[in-house]
Amino acid sequence: VSPLDEQGIFKFAFKTSNGINVQTAGSALETIGIFSYTSPEGVPIETRYIADELGFHVVGKHLPRPPPTPSYILRALEYIRTHNEDGSPKAPTL
Repeated sequence: VSPLDEQGIFKFAFKTSNGINVQTAGSALETIGIFSYTSPEGVPIETRYIADELGFHVVGKHLPRPPPTPSYILRALEYIRTHNEDGSPKAPTL
């Protein structure tokens, strides 16, 4: 553990006897970190995160990802972008 420095930055890290590893650093406005462990199935798990004014964002290979957007949805969105509510094409913008 590192106490706040002159700029208000802290650092924190620890490792437990059962393999949990945590590292965090940041300030009151932004914090980044990594934690890792081995799942009960023996799979290594690593999670990285950042917490800032935009929220809490987490990344990890073990986290679910949304499926790709279907092509018919992409076509519908393109139609909405290029047409008026009455179905007429929008005038090109420069």
